[in-house]
Amino acid sequence: MTAKAQQAHGLAAQVLPLADGWAPTEDLYWLGDDQIGLVAARRGAEGPDRGFLRITPDGAQEVALSLMDESHCRRPDGSFLFRGQDGVTAWPSGAVATQDELSACLGAFSAANDRFEPRFGRQEALARAGDLWAGVAGRGADGAELLLYTETETLGRWPVALPLWQDTVIVDPLPDAAGFLIYPSFRAARRAELRDSTPGIPVWRLQPGTDPQLVTVPWAAWNDEGLYRFVQTDAGLMAALVTGYRAAGTDSGLYHQAAGWAQIRRSDILPETLTLSPDGCRAAWLERDIDQTQGLPRLAIGDVCAF
Repeated sequence: MTAKAQQAHGLAAQVLPLADGWAPTEDLYWLGDDQIGLVAARRGAEGPDRGFLRITPDGAQEVALSLMDESHCRRPDGSFLFRGQDGVTAWPSGAVATQDELSACLGAFSAANDRFEPRFGRQEALARAGDLWAGVAGRGADGAELLLYTETETLGRWPVALPLWQDTVIVDPLPDAAGFLIYPSFRAARRAELRDSTPGIPVWRLQPGTDPQLVTVPWAAWNDEGLYRFVQTDAGLMAALVTGYRAAGTDSGLYHQAAGWAQIRRSDILPETLTLSPDGCRAAWLERDIDQTQGLPRLAIGDVCAF
């Protein structure tokens, strides 16, 4: 299989077609700096087939595990639990696991919120990177509090004036698992409400030993509406945004802080799938042909260390 190289709006991207009738779902992971894991589905003789595919940037592809369904969970050590054809399986070890283990993995963040509630109150969102945890707790009219902690130690608590509890909040581990990115996912109506009173979308970077680093993504025509996601590259923040319903708007695509928040690739992207390799140099995402919004998504990767 060959990768189709494309150059669009400043980002060289490779579209990696899947072989043998496979189509990606929305579950996409980096397994290292040069390997991607993807849950995929295809039409089989007796109904839909599902599998966990392992793909390299040169387009090489293999089915690492046949799946019973799309239910799965990634554990803190980077391994996975899948419901395979022969029951719940740990991957890549191949060890037999149980449905109780899979259920506990899927419910781990809810259980952690319960466990940490006596220390911080209820958190609106939280995430884990190794032994580190980060979260956001609402503080009523006073705004919210950013939290960085371990199971036994509180590393930092920082108040913010914005009532983040009014919106969906994203807490994502950084690619190297050394910290977190935290930002609100504002609805379009909320953005319109905040434009006159705030300079833009706040994105905080939390790491041990330092205060949060705030980057404000300025309000602009491109982020007026639509769904968005931010990731932290070595050269700054990158954003994925999609607008439109039956046809992707012209603002849909990828944007980069180092490019002055210019659009670096126009794409009917699925923002929630944008993910970075552990070294922060490669991005992977799912997108559709810009003129075929109702079509099946395809896998694409790009080198973001060039900025």
